[in-house]
Amino acid sequence: MSRTAKIFGAIIIWQVLLLIGLLVNSAYPLLIGKDIRLEVYPIDPRSLFRGNYVDLRYEFTRYENLPETTKIGDSVYIKLEKSGEVYKVSEYLSEQPEEGVFIRGTYVGYRGGKTIIAGIESFFTEREHALFLENQVNDADEIKPMVLVSVAFNGKAAIKDIIVNSP
Repeated sequence: MSRTAKIFGAIIIWQVLLLIGLLVNSAYPLLIGKDIRLEVYPIDPRSLFRGNYVDLRYEFTRYENLPETTKIGDSVYIKLEKSGEVYKVSEYLSEQPEEGVFIRGTYVGYRGGKTIIAGIESFFTEREHALFLENQVNDADEIKPMVLVSVAFNGKAAIKDIIVNSP
């Protein structure tokens, strides 16, 4: 086998391993995470370019009282406590908590408020399900949509489903 063939084979193997690593990194909260429910405020469920999805906002994504030392790109840990059937924010931390349920987010600056992105702001779904969610949320003011999220031990979160319940 020539040197060129060996280099080409190593590059192909490296690319396959990289793709597998990306897949595992995005899926591990779903496999090993703790399932929690969060209240959510859905926005637009469809996009011409991105397909059928629901754009989501959470109570913890806009926070006015971050410490002055927080800089754009800093990790923010959102500690959660169960309140009824959903989890709510108990505090914001700059260091990872040693116990409890928390979501790791990133401070991205001021966008109508100090904004934290946690990687669970969009949920892609089939066309029929996106239309169903849109109709359910738009048809009644009292509908309380929630998101079923799996949270891993390090705060990485992934959406499992959107739940639309009547009050």
